[in-house]
Amino acid sequence: MKNPSISFTALSFSAALLSTQAMSQTQEPQHGNSDLTPAEICDRLSVRAETFRLSADGHRLLQAYAEGRIMEMPTRRDTLAHTPAAVNSGNEDGYLCEMRSGWSSNWGNGVTLYLQNSFGVDAQGRVHALIKRFAERVGAQGEPAEPVDELSTVFEDFAPLQMARELEDGSRLVVHLSPFLREPAQDLNLGSLPLVAQDAVIYSDNGELFARHVDFSGAFVGVKTRGGTYLMSHQPFPGAEESGRIRGRALILPQEDGTSVTVLSQEDFLPGGVAARLYVRSLPQVRSSGLNSVGAKTSSDLESWERNLEEWLRED
Repeated sequence: MKNPSISFTALSFSAALLSTQAMSQTQEPQHGNSDLTPAEICDRLSVRAETFRLSADGHRLLQAYAEGRIMEMPTRRDTLAHTPAAVNSGNEDGYLCEMRSGWSSNWGNGVTLYLQNSFGVDAQGRVHALIKRFAERVGAQGEPAEPVDELSTVFEDFAPLQMARELEDGSRLVVHLSPFLREPAQDLNLGSLPLVAQDAVIYSDNGELFARHVDFSGAFVGVKTRGGTYLMSHQPFPGAEESGRIRGRALILPQEDGTSVTVLSQEDFLPGGVAARLYVRSLPQVRSSGLNSVGAKTSSDLESWERNLEEWLRED
């Protein structure tokens, strides 16, 4: 019986395939003439995983796994990637953003791939990959001490990684991990569409709780907590800086000292999967009197919100 093995390679293509004669039309860069920043790569990076079974020589496709998988950066990392703190320090692995995923593909007859993937973007915009294969489902009997195989690499030429495992009958299981960029976020004019928080908590990087049971609804929002006051909107307003994306249940509010404050709601801040830019102005010196003393000032109209904001900020 053959010992199953796995190999990792990067797919390459002949230069002839990339000649201008082979192109049917002229393409322009999506980003214009300027380079993508690492933060923009974080905001758009996805990896598509597809699994196939092929003949021993790799020339004949025998089976295709029914379910492909697309991995995307989680919202919190997307937003953190736009902050100076992330650019300077990154996470524990030195990445500005990172996505991790564990998954498997079952081919029957006792043939299953158990994989753990990690993809991260560093401060130079390079995309790193760490792929581990396990002999059993991770977490089923406690996480295995050591993976069967492991690869740590940097994507070269933004080309897919290919993983191959030889089976007992001589055929091969092949996994393609293909990086791609989602469409860039658009500046949506959401008008008076409100940001809605339901029973939200607000806390600092070190886990200090600033507020709880917070509810608000408005296109322009101010929240006063014992840790500071935070003004936010999906539209620009005086004194605010663009600070990432509004998507999902978590808002990350970057602070001037390099830390961040999280607003975590029970429901998405915008309806129907809508995403938008986040604009934030933080006033750390303006604080409420305690954990249960939380104030909110909201409006659908910038002019009326600003008109009442100064007096509200002076209130205890």
